[in-house]
Amino acid sequence: MERAKQGWAPRLLAGFVATLALGAAARTVRAAGDEIQVYVDDMSAPGEIGLDLHLNFVLSGRATPDWPGELPPHHVLQGTPEFGFGVTRWLELGLYLPAAASSDGDVYGNGIKIRAKVIPRGGSRSGFFWGANVEVGRVARRVSEEAWTVELRPILGVRGGRWLLAANPILGFPIGGGSSAQGELEPAVKLAFELRPGLAVGVEHYSALGTVGALAPRDEQAHGTYAVVDYEGHGVSLNLGVGRGWTAVSDHWVAKAIVGFRLR
Repeated sequence: MERAKQGWAPRLLAGFVATLALGAAARTVRAAGDEIQVYVDDMSAPGEIGLDLHLNFVLSGRATPDWPGELPPHHVLQGTPEFGFGVTRWLELGLYLPAAASSDGDVYGNGIKIRAKVIPRGGSRSGFFWGANVEVGRVARRVSEEAWTVELRPILGVRGGRWLLAANPILGFPIGGGSSAQGELEPAVKLAFELRPGLAVGVEHYSALGTVGALAPRDEQAHGTYAVVDYEGHGVSLNLGVGRGWTAVSDHWVAKAIVGFRLR
């Protein structure tokens, strides 16, 4: 029985990653979003180093650029290693190295991002938690009109019994002003149910609503809902999901995987 448990996660991961890779090889690939995740109260222990690999593939989405030099998200395979380091029980620092690979063999580096995650109250398996994540990045024009960006991600949630509910009312700002100087509002929410210790199923929803001072009309907002599976055990964590977009400006179908390891 123990052997079967140990083999389940690697086989599922291998199959999912293979699906992403085959999809990329069979289609013209462009750059895609580097992270599709709702932050909760998980933290690296002091002195611990972690590695999360984010893999996102847009099965069906926008195929024309929104600005000169953009790589549209349609049929994009994006891979982003994220390194995290636990400084204290409530502070974690992180480094992202977003990249994309095209079907013709080209590999693109899409910049670099650093972050600081603070969870003053959390870490337990029940009750309310809160915190924030601040991210600063220099990104390629392939994925952003602004070279330097800041993201403020409040983290709010509650655990009760087998249930988890979390929300990230995200605000994104270009450094140096620009059309989005008021802040782009991109809330994300997650509802999950634990089937057994280490295994949960759930729903995640991501939105892009426009600026704080002037929300976009409904048909110009992006909304996407993901069915997800979360697994943690035997030294690895997995978040696997398939998402459906609900408006004309949303990516229609997206597959995602987050694979986490503890390096020390």
